[in-house]
This record gives sequence, structure tokens and C-alpha cells, in this order.
Amino acid sequence: MAEANDVYRSIYQNLIDAGCDQQTAEQCMVFAKEGRFTDMLPILVSHRKVLLGSLHESQKQIDCLDYLLYKIKNRKQEDLKMSTTLPKIALGAWSWGAGAAGGDQVFGNHLFEEELKPVFEKAVECGLNLWDTAAVYGEGTSERILDYCKENGITFYSYMVLEQGALTGRYNETNPFPEGTGRGEAYNPHLKELTALIDELKIIGTRFDASPAQVATAWAIAKGTLPIIGVTKVNQVEEAAKAAQIELTADEISRLERLGDETGVHTLREWEKEM
Repeated sequence: MAEANDVYRSIYQNLIDAGCDQQTAEQCMVFAKEGRFTDMLPILVSHRKVLLGSLHESQKQIDCLDYLLYKIKNRKQEDLKMSTTLPKIALGAWSWGAGAAGGDQVFGNHLFEEELKPVFEKAVECGLNLWDTAAVYGEGTSERILDYCKENGITFYSYMVLEQGALTGRYNETNPFPEGTGRGEAYNPHLKELTALIDELKIIGTRFDASPAQVATAWAIAKGTLPIIGVTKVNQVEEAAKAAQIELTADEISRLERLGDETGVHTLREWEKEM
């Protein structure tokens, strides 16, 4: 009998140590003394769920605290202050997530959450916290509209700055866009005309150790716009952050615009309107 009492005391103490309130512990003890241990299971499982919920909530709080500690350790004090100034670049995530509509795989519609999480984390680390998630775009642009925005303090978001990859230097007549894609149909016929412009982007890039894509992005910033740059990889975020630091000379801007006009290329995709 004494041995049984020791067992019951041990069970009761275990219930208390597990955080069960007195009513729950006493109910379980009634079942234990009657040998109805299986009847205790629903009560214990329910209490376990409550504990797990508290654990997850605490973990969220720890994660928030760890993030703040990270920011304090890795950023200057002034960077911790809330800023009303927009970053120089917005990051496009308009087709993120497997199965999302819009574009081909270059936009990330074949990637899952776990693959894109490092991209988002790198963006936060680089201070690029302005995101565009629109699935479809609308109006085009012109110098007249851009001047109006400047005069009236309006932020102008420029998109397709890299012409869906045509100005990255990655594609040319011998290495065109994949056949049967929207980008291939729109840009492959014009790759020859774009050669001189891309060559100039490369030449200017040597001064900054930058790619044609980064120079083209810097040009959009120099024009007073806030370019939206699509990203699906960590290195693309890093390249965008570097592009925001490039300052082109007036001569470099003029040369790029002259070569751009000389290409004679004027592409409008199905979602764009003539301005």
C-alpha cells in the first residue's frame, strides 16, 4: 500500500511540475487511482497543446528580440531610427511563389517560400525594404511625365528598367532569349540593335566594377525615378544595393540616352499603353 501511495504522489507531483492546475491534477489522480489511465490521455494531450502554444509565442518573442540584437550589433546607431526617406530602389516580387501568375521563371514563379526567404532576409540586411508585389503593371513613361513628377514632388516608380533582362549583357545574337517565351518574342528580334548600348553599359561599368544591369539601374536613379528591380536570388539583392550607390556623370547619362535613342527599339508589352 505504501508503494502505491508513492506512485500516486509521484504522478501528482509530475502533473504539478508540468503546469497542470489543481483541478486538472485532481481529476487525473481520480482516473489514476481507478486504474483508468487511458482516460487521462485526452486531458494530458489538451494541456500539452496549451504548453506548446505558449512555447511558440515565446519563441516569436525571442525571434523579435534576436532580430533587434542583430540590428544593434551590425548597424550604425542612426540606422536604427525610423526614416521617412524611401530607399533608392524597390524590389519586385510580383510573381514570387510557385504557381503565381505573370512572366516566366525569371520572375520567381517556380520558387517556393523556403527558397525565397534568404532573398528577403538579405534585402532587410541591405536596407532595401520597399517591395512591389503588383501582379500586373499599367502605364508607360515619358520625359514629360517624369518632369511633371519632379516638379510636383511625386515619386515615379520605373519598372522594366532592364527590359526583362535584355540590358543585362547576358543575351545577344549568339545567346538569345529562349524560344517560345514572351521575352524571346519581344526582344530577340532587337538584340542586334541593342549591342552598342549594352557595350556602353559595360564600358561605364568598368569605372565602378559594376555590371551592365547595375549601370542601367543607376541611370534610372539618376533620372530621378525609383526603379523596381525583380529579385529571386541573394546576389541580385546585393547587386541592387550596390547599384543604388553608383553616381553617373552627366556625360555618361547623355551617352546612354543617345545610344538608347539610336537603337530605334520601342517595345510595348501587352500590359503597357502608349503614352
